Amino acid sequence: MRTILRNAKIWLGGDQFASAVLFDSSQILAVGTDAQVEAQRQNGDQIIDVQGRLVLPGLCDTHLHCYNKGSAGCFLDRGDRQPQPGLYSGASGFQRDSRPGLES
Repeated sequence: MRTILRNAKIWLGGDQFASAVLFDSSQILAVGTDAQVEAQRQNGDQIIDVQGRLVLPGLCDTHLHCYNKGSAGCFLDRGDRQPQPGLYSGASGFQRDSRPGLES
């Protein structure tokens, strides 16, 4: 299924924005003004008016929470390098200190 988000504030990088995006389940197909993207609309496309909200297409949030990983012997696999034991010990120490009663 294809989807159009319109009436949006789509960040393109720097200080550039668009107002509409067309995408399917695997890729972004078009980005531009509402009129430019509407011109590519097909029967069956889902249209969502996002009412001026910010859209960040393609931005993946890859952050990681490491609760208790240091005390559990967590290792970071860095590909061609040897895993580093205790990488998260500082984080688990912070968690232990900031949450009284938490055992490591």
